[in-house]
Amino acid sequence: MGEILERPQAPARHRLDVDAYYKMAEAGILTRAHRVELIDGEIIDMNAIGSPHAAITNRLNRLVARAAADGIILVSVQSPLRLDSYNEPEPDLMLMRPPRRRLSGKPPGRGRRASSR
Repeated sequence: MGEILERPQAPARHRLDVDAYYKMAEAGILTRAHRVELIDGEIIDMNAIGSPHAAITNRLNRLVARAAADGIILVSVQSPLRLDSYNEPEPDLMLMRPPRRRLSGKPPGRGRRASSR
């Protein structure tokens, strides 16, 4: 009866980087049906988009539509955003500053330059 029970160690956690996350998707381990995002190297389930969530996202999108149409901002709805090697969340709505230069459609290279507005 005098035995000392050893407490088992917590399982080791392995952080994934964005490249490994995408390789899992390419291999079919993660599919579109999984609705996940990469946060601090961990695969996190996203909440389901219910009616109230969708209504608020749509309302916000409508509120910024004019600024987007005028080229003042870029709007991205539920798209991935790579922050660093271990974080790629999918925010409901992103408002971004448009690029200062408009590209010709071809990448800048020898003899080609990005044209300015």
